[in-house]
Amino acid sequence: MEWILFAALMLFFVTTILFGVMWIVSRKPKENDRILTESVEMLKAEMVRRQEELSRLQQEKAQTEAAAFELRAQVAAERSRNEALSLQMTELNKQISAYRADEKSRDAQTDAQISELKTATRVLHDEKERLQAEERERLRIAEENRSRLWKDHETIVQARLRDICKNPAYAYPVWSNDDLPEAFIKFKPDFLVEFRDQYILFDAKKSDGKNPNTYIKGQVEKTVEKIKENGLENLIFRIIVLVVPRPTVAELKPLVHFQDGFTFFVVSEESLEPLIASFKEIEKYTVAEQYDPADREKIINLIALFDTHIRKQNAVNLLTAAQGLTVLSEKNRLPGDIYDDVENRRRQIRYKGFGESDMKKLMSDPIHEIEALRQLVQRHSPEEPVKDN
Repeated sequence: MEWILFAALMLFFVTTILFGVMWIVSRKPKENDRILTESVEMLKAEMVRRQEELSRLQQEKAQTEAAAFELRAQVAAERSRNEALSLQMTELNKQISAYRADEKSRDAQTDAQISELKTATRVLHDEKERLQAEERERLRIAEENRSRLWKDHETIVQARLRDICKNPAYAYPVWSNDDLPEAFIKFKPDFLVEFRDQYILFDAKKSDGKNPNTYIKGQVEKTVEKIKENGLENLIFRIIVLVVPRPTVAELKPLVHFQDGFTFFVVSEESLEPLIASFKEIEKYTVAEQYDPADREKIINLIALFDTHIRKQNAVNLLTAAQGLTVLSEKNRLPGDIYDDVENRRRQIRYKGFGESDMKKLMSDPIHEIEALRQLVQRHSPEEPVKDN
């Protein structure tokens, strides 16, 4: 387009110059020649300049076309790149859409999990509160029971000791803290049992929520100090019994304490009667030493006879058991079918135990019962066969 405009301008310029020359020639011949010559020179110079300009424009056109080609190549490359970017952007948009959808799903799942976690946390908290409330209530009830147990403990122990000591098998004189021998009024123990010109001290202890082991240790030391302060070392038997509730016994480690020549036993109410019975047996053995030599010899001889009889009876029982095991082992040598029949028959036999009344009769009057048994055997024994003369 630029080339066409340039050619048209050149044609218009040349035509104008020709018409001017012709007009000048038609006016003055001589002057016209000069003017024409000058015009031709000027025209030639102009033509040279225009050709140079045309050459320059052609070069610029070539450069412009080369630049345009390169620009078109760049545009094509950019268009291809844009298309690739567009495809990539489309793919990325798809991925973003999928990610957003997945994110929404994850968010919904996370929200559901958070909701479940909150619910579980609330349930756990409620359950924890419930368990703590139950534990507090259990501890409160346990504390009330413990307080009630400790409150009634001294009364229960005193009543139990009175009942035991009133038993004709023991028949011990007793004193409680509201009725004490004169020497003990200041000391004021819980319970005293008279024992061979001395007194066995029974003391019901209450820990009042303190550590049981520390409390008992302190009470042992305190009791011995009070005994010494009141000058009762010769009146109180060297064994002192501290009575605590049965659950407390399980919490105590040492149940026997030794302090300045006194032995302290820590027991529950259930152990009181065995202890009283033990003291009674000790008293019996101590009284036995007071018998004269003849009576003492009879007692020793009787005990030796009992010991011999028991040892002999044990030996007979052991030998009989050994023989019985030998007889049982013989059963294993029977033929298989007979052995099975014996076992089946044995399983059908009902074991008959000894009657309690029969045992009591034999234990209370064994000589009479053995004689009656011997007569019964004689009545049911078969008569001896008549011998032929």
